[in-house]
Amino acid sequence: MFSPEKFSDDEVDVPSGSTSGDRQAMLLKGNSILAFASITTSEENTTTPEIHPEKDSKEKIKAGKKAKKFEKQKKRIMKKIERLRKAFAAGASVGVILLVILLIIVCCAGICVALSGGGAGSVILGLLILGLAIFGIVKLLSKKKKVKEPKEGAT
Repeated sequence: MFSPEKFSDDEVDVPSGSTSGDRQAMLLKGNSILAFASITTSEENTTTPEIHPEKDSKEKIKAGKKAKKFEKQKKRIMKKIERLRKAFAAGASVGVILLVILLIIVCCAGICVALSGGGAGSVILGLLILGLAIFGIVKLLSKKKKVKEPKEGAT
């Protein structure tokens, strides 16, 4: 673009592809025009990107391996979460059954206290215990809203 060998202050370098009107306009301006775009390319200034097909294919293979490894890891984690969720659901079911059995025992205790004949206070206390135990059993065994299962592949 700037050629120090051909540059001088008193003459204007006019590109060879320009028309005579362009040349005259450039000559009239004189020293106000200092640089022109180079039409030809220089061999030493050009840069060509280096292409390495082996490197590109190795990078693609590495990326593919990383993606497969990530997918395997993701599947393994999802299976682990699924097992933990099932274990929690099983534990919760066992817990509900144990609580129902406990509340049935409390119902029996309430009936025994109410029928023991210890006076009006024991009858009221026995009926209160019986009522609360039955309320607890009903609440534990009532149908709850079902949790929607996540679809496979949706995160």
